Amino acid sequence: VISVKRLWEEVDAKQSRTLLAGSMTRYLFFITFYILVIHHQKSAESTYHLTDAIRSHYAESPFSSGTKGDVTFGEMVTVGDFWSWMEQVFVPNTYDPFWSNGDPKDDYFKGAVLDKNRLVSGFRVTQRRSKVNDCLLQQRYNAFFPFCYPNTFGKGRFGATSKDSFGPYYNATKYRWSEYSYDGGGADSGFVANIRATTVLQARNRVAELKQDQWIDQATRFVRVDFTTYNPSANLFGHAEFFVELDNTGKLWPSTRVTTMKTEAYLNSTRDYVQIVLEIVVMIGVIMYFVGVIKDIAEVKSRTGKYSSFFASLWGWVDFGLVAFYIMGMGH
Repeated sequence: VISVKRLWEEVDAKQSRTLLAGSMTRYLFFITFYILVIHHQKSAESTYHLTDAIRSHYAESPFSSGTKGDVTFGEMVTVGDFWSWMEQVFVPNTYDPFWSNGDPKDDYFKGAVLDKNRLVSGFRVTQRRSKVNDCLLQQRYNAFFPFCYPNTFGKGRFGATSKDSFGPYYNATKYRWSEYSYDGGGADSGFVANIRATTVLQARNRVAELKQDQWIDQATRFVRVDFTTYNPSANLFGHAEFFVELDNTGKLWPSTRVTTMKTEAYLNSTRDYVQIVLEIVVMIGVIMYFVGVIKDIAEVKSRTGKYSSFFASLWGWVDFGLVAFYIMGMGH
Protein backbone atom coordinates (compact mmCIF):
# COMPACT_ATOMS: atom_id res chain seq x y z
CA VAL A 1 0.00 0.00 0.00
CA ILE A 2 1.39 3.39 -1.00
CA SER A 3 1.21 6.04 1.72
CA VAL A 4 0.24 9.36 0.18
CA LYS A 5 1.51 11.17 3.24
CA ARG A 6 4.87 9.46 3.01
CA LEU A 7 5.03 10.26 -0.69
CA TRP A 8 4.44 13.97 -0.06
CA GLU A 9 7.10 13.92 2.66
CA GLU A 10 9.58 12.50 0.16
CA VAL A 11 8.63 15.15 -2.37
CA ASP A 12 9.04 17.91 0.22
CA ALA A 13 12.43 16.52 1.24
CA LYS A 14 13.64 16.47 -2.38
CA GLN A 15 12.38 20.01 -2.95
CA SER A 16 14.14 21.17 0.20
CA ARG A 17 17.38 19.56 -0.93
CA THR A 18 16.98 21.20 -4.34
CA LEU A 19 16.50 24.61 -2.73
CA LEU A 20 19.49 24.00 -0.47
CA ALA A 21 21.68 22.98 -3.40
CA GLY A 22 20.60 26.05 -5.39
CA SER A 23 21.28 28.39 -2.48
CA MET A 24 24.65 26.78 -1.83
CA THR A 25 25.68 27.07 -5.49
CA ARG A 26 24.68 30.74 -5.69
CA TYR A 27 26.41 31.42 -2.39
CA LEU A 28 29.75 29.90 -3.44
CA PHE A 29 29.67 31.46 -6.91
CA PHE A 30 28.93 35.00 -5.78
CA ILE A 31 31.29 34.94 -2.81
CA THR A 32 34.13 33.78 -5.09
CA PHE A 33 33.35 36.26 -7.85
CA TYR A 34 32.72 39.15 -5.48
CA ILE A 35 36.07 38.61 -3.73
CA LEU A 36 37.75 38.49 -7.14
CA VAL A 37 36.23 41.84 -8.14
CA ILE A 38 37.11 43.51 -4.81
CA HIS A 39 40.67 42.17 -5.05
CA HIS A 40 41.00 43.55 -8.57
CA GLN A 41 39.39 46.85 -7.60
CA LYS A 42 41.67 47.55 -4.64
CA SER A 43 44.98 47.04 -6.52
CA ALA A 44 45.92 44.64 -3.74
CA GLU A 45 49.60 44.26 -4.60
CA SER A 46 50.34 48.00 -4.67
CA THR A 47 48.20 48.54 -1.58
CA TYR A 48 50.06 45.87 0.39
CA HIS A 49 53.46 47.16 -0.70
CA LEU A 50 52.63 50.76 0.22
CA THR A 51 51.17 49.93 3.64
CA ASP A 52 54.05 47.58 4.47
CA ALA A 53 56.68 50.09 3.31
CA ILE A 54 55.28 52.98 5.37
CA ARG A 55 54.71 50.82 8.44
CA SER A 56 58.26 49.46 8.29
CA HIS A 57 59.75 52.89 7.60
CA TYR A 58 58.32 54.38 10.77
CA ALA A 59 57.36 51.58 13.17
CA GLU A 60 60.39 49.32 12.69
CA SER A 61 63.16 51.92 12.53
CA PRO A 62 65.13 51.81 15.82
CA PHE A 63 65.80 54.88 17.93
CA SER A 64 67.73 55.54 21.11
CA SER A 65 65.53 55.27 24.21
CA GLY A 66 66.46 56.80 27.52
CA THR A 67 65.35 53.66 29.37
CA LYS A 68 65.94 50.56 27.19
CA GLY A 69 68.66 51.38 24.66
CA ASP A 70 67.65 51.03 21.01
CA VAL A 71 63.92 50.28 20.59
CA THR A 72 61.23 50.55 17.92
CA PHE A 73 57.87 52.35 17.97
CA GLY A 74 56.04 49.31 19.36
CA GLU A 75 58.52 48.94 22.22
CA MET A 76 58.30 52.46 23.70
CA VAL A 77 57.48 52.56 27.41
CA THR A 78 57.63 56.24 28.40
CA VAL A 79 56.48 59.62 27.09
CA GLY A 80 60.17 60.42 26.66
CA ASP A 81 60.39 57.48 24.25
CA PHE A 82 57.57 58.99 22.19
CA TRP A 83 59.39 62.29 21.82
CA SER A 84 62.61 60.44 20.96
CA TRP A 85 60.75 58.56 18.22
CA MET A 86 59.35 61.85 16.88
CA GLU A 87 62.81 63.47 16.86
CA GLN A 88 64.93 60.54 15.68
CA VAL A 89 62.56 58.62 13.38
CA PHE A 90 59.39 60.43 12.39
CA VAL A 91 60.73 63.86 11.41
CA PRO A 92 63.91 62.73 9.58
CA ASN A 93 62.05 59.88 7.82
CA THR A 94 59.33 62.28 6.68
CA TYR A 95 61.54 65.20 5.66
CA ASP A 96 64.72 63.74 4.20
CA PRO A 97 66.50 66.61 2.35
CA PHE A 98 69.33 64.57 0.81
CA TRP A 99 69.75 61.67 -1.60
CA SER A 100 71.77 58.66 -0.49
CA ASN A 101 74.94 60.13 -2.07
CA GLY A 102 74.57 63.39 -0.14
CA ASP A 103 73.24 65.53 -2.98
CA PRO A 104 70.34 67.84 -2.02
CA LYS A 105 66.90 66.81 -3.22
CA ASP A 106 64.62 68.95 -5.34
CA ASP A 107 61.74 70.54 -3.42
CA TYR A 108 59.24 67.97 -4.72
CA PHE A 109 61.19 65.16 -3.07
CA LYS A 110 62.08 66.79 0.26
CA GLY A 111 58.64 65.94 1.67
CA ALA A 112 58.25 62.63 -0.19
CA VAL A 113 58.15 59.60 2.10
CA LEU A 114 60.50 56.93 0.73
CA ASP A 115 61.03 59.29 -2.25
CA LYS A 116 57.80 58.07 -3.90
CA ASN A 117 54.93 59.27 -1.69
CA ARG A 118 54.52 63.05 -1.58
CA LEU A 119 53.26 64.45 1.71
CA VAL A 120 49.93 66.16 1.02
CA SER A 121 49.83 68.83 3.73
CA GLY A 122 52.35 68.32 6.50
CA PHE A 123 51.30 66.13 9.43
CA ARG A 124 48.98 66.35 12.39
CA VAL A 125 49.33 65.47 16.07
CA THR A 126 46.12 64.91 18.05
CA GLN A 127 45.51 64.09 21.69
CA ARG A 128 42.53 63.46 23.98
CA ARG A 129 42.57 63.94 27.74
CA SER A 130 40.91 62.89 30.99
CA LYS A 131 39.51 65.07 33.76
CA VAL A 132 41.79 65.64 36.72
CA ASN A 133 40.45 64.27 40.02
CA ASP A 134 37.29 62.88 38.39
CA CYS A 135 37.52 59.60 40.30
CA LEU A 136 37.05 58.30 43.81
CA LEU A 137 39.82 59.51 46.08
CA GLN A 138 40.73 58.34 49.54
CA GLN A 139 40.81 61.62 51.46
CA ARG A 140 43.34 60.35 53.93
CA TYR A 141 45.94 59.97 51.13
CA ASN A 142 45.43 63.45 49.63
CA ALA A 143 48.37 64.95 51.45
CA PHE A 144 50.59 62.25 49.96
CA PHE A 145 49.34 62.41 46.33
CA PRO A 146 46.28 64.64 45.69
CA PHE A 147 45.92 64.08 41.92
CA CYS A 148 43.83 61.48 40.14
CA TYR A 149 43.59 60.91 36.36
CA PRO A 150 40.98 58.31 35.40
CA ASN A 151 41.03 56.12 32.30
CA THR A 152 39.13 56.89 29.13
CA PHE A 153 37.93 54.50 26.45
CA GLY A 154 37.53 54.26 22.69
CA LYS A 155 40.80 56.08 21.93
CA GLY A 156 40.00 58.78 24.47
CA ARG A 157 36.48 59.50 23.19
CA PHE A 158 34.47 58.09 26.10
CA GLY A 159 34.60 58.10 29.87
CA ALA A 160 35.87 60.94 32.05
CA THR A 161 37.09 63.00 29.09
CA SER A 162 38.18 66.62 29.31
CA LYS A 163 37.75 69.38 26.73
CA ASP A 164 39.33 72.04 28.94
CA SER A 165 42.04 74.13 27.29
CA PHE A 166 45.57 73.72 28.57
CA GLY A 167 49.08 74.99 27.89
CA PRO A 168 52.43 76.03 29.35
CA TYR A 169 52.85 78.49 32.19
CA TYR A 170 53.01 81.51 29.87
CA ASN A 171 49.77 80.64 28.03
CA ALA A 172 47.47 78.33 29.98
CA THR A 173 44.90 78.11 27.14
CA LYS A 174 47.31 77.70 24.21
CA TYR A 175 45.87 74.34 23.15
CA ARG A 176 42.11 74.20 22.64
CA TRP A 177 39.62 71.45 21.88
CA SER A 178 38.41 71.37 18.27
CA GLU A 179 35.86 69.41 16.29
CA TYR A 180 36.02 69.11 12.53
CA SER A 181 34.47 67.13 9.69
CA TYR A 182 35.68 65.68 6.40
CA ASP A 183 34.15 65.60 2.95
CA GLY A 184 32.12 62.41 2.75
CA GLY A 185 30.67 62.54 6.25
CA GLY A 186 33.64 61.70 8.50
CA ALA A 187 34.32 63.67 11.69
CA ASP A 188 36.95 63.83 14.41
CA SER A 189 37.82 65.82 17.51
CA GLY A 190 40.56 66.47 20.03
CA PHE A 191 43.41 68.83 20.80
CA VAL A 192 45.02 69.15 17.38
CA ALA A 193 48.39 70.52 16.31
CA ASN A 194 48.49 70.90 12.53
CA ILE A 195 52.14 71.02 11.50
CA ARG A 196 52.30 72.21 7.90
CA ALA A 197 56.08 72.01 7.71
CA THR A 198 57.84 71.88 4.35
CA THR A 199 61.39 71.37 5.65
CA VAL A 200 63.03 69.20 8.26
CA LEU A 201 64.00 72.30 10.27
CA GLN A 202 60.41 73.56 10.45
CA ALA A 203 59.17 70.14 11.54
CA ARG A 204 61.85 69.81 14.21
CA ASN A 205 61.08 73.26 15.61
CA ARG A 206 57.34 72.51 15.90
CA VAL A 207 57.95 69.14 17.57
CA ALA A 208 60.44 70.78 19.94
CA GLU A 209 57.81 73.42 20.80
CA LEU A 210 55.22 70.75 21.69
CA LYS A 211 57.75 68.90 23.80
CA GLN A 212 58.86 72.08 25.59
CA ASP A 213 55.23 73.01 26.31
CA GLN A 214 54.75 69.57 27.92
CA TRP A 215 51.96 68.94 25.40
CA ILE A 216 51.73 65.35 26.66
CA ASP A 217 51.18 65.40 30.41
CA GLN A 218 49.46 63.45 33.19
CA ALA A 219 45.99 64.03 31.74
CA THR A 220 46.83 62.76 28.23
CA ARG A 221 45.13 59.46 27.43
CA PHE A 222 45.47 59.19 23.65
CA VAL A 223 47.92 60.54 21.06
CA ARG A 224 47.80 60.14 17.30
CA VAL A 225 50.30 61.24 14.66
CA ASP A 226 48.94 61.03 11.12
CA PHE A 227 49.60 62.21 7.59
CA THR A 228 48.41 61.62 4.01
CA THR A 229 50.57 60.89 0.98
CA TYR A 230 50.05 60.84 -2.78
CA ASN A 231 51.78 58.33 -5.06
CA PRO A 232 51.14 59.02 -8.77
CA SER A 233 53.07 55.90 -9.84
CA ALA A 234 50.73 53.58 -7.92
CA ASN A 235 47.61 55.78 -8.31
CA LEU A 236 47.16 55.71 -4.52
CA PHE A 237 46.56 58.02 -1.61
CA GLY A 238 47.98 56.66 1.64
CA HIS A 239 46.93 57.61 5.16
CA ALA A 240 49.31 56.62 7.98
CA GLU A 241 48.30 56.78 11.65
CA PHE A 242 50.50 56.11 14.67
CA PHE A 243 48.61 55.73 17.94
CA VAL A 244 49.76 55.77 21.55
CA GLU A 245 47.23 55.12 24.30
CA LEU A 246 48.27 55.96 27.85
CA ASP A 247 46.36 54.27 30.67
CA ASN A 248 46.11 55.35 34.31
CA THR A 249 48.98 53.07 35.38
CA GLY A 250 51.50 54.82 33.14
CA LYS A 251 51.67 52.06 30.53
CA LEU A 252 51.86 53.02 26.84
CA TRP A 253 50.03 51.04 24.14
CA PRO A 254 51.49 51.91 20.70
CA SER A 255 49.83 50.77 17.45
CA THR A 256 49.85 51.68 13.77
CA ARG A 257 47.37 51.74 10.88
CA VAL A 258 47.99 52.50 7.20
CA THR A 259 45.08 52.70 4.75
CA THR A 260 45.02 53.44 1.03
CA MET A 261 42.56 54.71 -1.57
CA LYS A 262 42.86 54.94 -5.34
CA THR A 263 43.28 58.52 -6.52
CA GLU A 264 41.10 57.82 -9.57
CA ALA A 265 38.65 54.92 -9.73
CA TYR A 266 39.13 54.46 -13.47
CA LEU A 267 42.04 55.46 -15.64
CA ASN A 268 42.46 54.91 -19.36
CA SER A 269 44.09 51.50 -18.98
CA THR A 270 43.31 47.88 -19.84
CA ARG A 271 43.10 47.00 -16.16
CA ASP A 272 40.38 49.59 -15.57
CA TYR A 273 38.38 48.44 -18.59
CA VAL A 274 38.51 44.91 -17.16
CA GLN A 275 37.40 46.31 -13.80
CA ILE A 276 34.39 48.04 -15.36
CA VAL A 277 33.34 44.79 -17.09
CA LEU A 278 33.72 42.82 -13.84
CA GLU A 279 31.63 45.34 -11.89
CA ILE A 280 28.87 45.23 -14.53
CA VAL A 281 28.87 41.42 -14.31
CA VAL A 282 28.59 41.66 -10.51
CA MET A 283 25.64 44.05 -10.76
CA ILE A 284 23.87 41.72 -13.20
CA GLY A 285 24.67 38.81 -10.91
CA VAL A 286 23.25 40.59 -7.88
CA ILE A 287 20.01 41.25 -9.75
CA MET A 288 19.82 37.59 -10.84
CA TYR A 289 20.59 36.46 -7.31
CA PHE A 290 17.84 38.71 -5.95
CA VAL A 291 15.36 37.31 -8.49
CA GLY A 292 16.38 33.78 -7.50
CA VAL A 293 15.73 34.50 -3.83
CA ILE A 294 12.31 35.97 -4.66
CA LYS A 295 11.45 32.82 -6.63
CA ASP A 296 12.56 30.64 -3.70
CA ILE A 297 10.39 32.63 -1.31
CA ALA A 298 7.40 32.35 -3.66
CA GLU A 299 7.93 28.60 -3.98
CA VAL A 300 8.07 28.15 -0.22
CA LYS A 301 4.92 30.26 0.12
CA SER A 302 3.07 28.09 -2.42
CA ARG A 303 4.01 24.93 -0.50
CA THR A 304 3.54 26.09 3.08
CA GLY A 305 1.18 29.06 2.75
CA LYS A 306 3.56 31.31 4.73
CA TYR A 307 6.38 33.57 3.62
CA SER A 308 8.04 33.14 7.01
CA SER A 309 8.72 29.48 6.27
CA PHE A 310 11.56 30.56 3.99
CA PHE A 311 13.46 31.78 7.05
CA ALA A 312 12.97 28.51 8.93
CA SER A 313 16.09 27.31 7.10
CA LEU A 314 19.60 28.61 7.81
CA TRP A 315 20.18 29.07 4.09
CA GLY A 316 17.14 31.30 3.88
CA TRP A 317 18.84 33.72 6.22
CA VAL A 318 22.11 33.32 4.33
CA ASP A 319 20.39 34.22 1.04
CA PHE A 320 18.66 37.23 2.60
CA GLY A 321 21.88 38.44 4.23
CA LEU A 322 23.84 38.11 1.00
CA VAL A 323 21.29 40.14 -0.93
CA ALA A 324 21.53 42.93 1.68
CA PHE A 325 25.34 42.69 1.64
CA TYR A 326 25.56 42.95 -2.14
CA ILE A 327 23.13 45.87 -2.31
CA MET A 328 25.15 47.78 0.31
CA GLY A 329 28.33 46.95 -1.60
CA MET A 330 26.86 48.33 -4.82
CA GLY A 331 25.95 51.52 -2.95
CA HIS A 332 29.62 52.06 -2.05
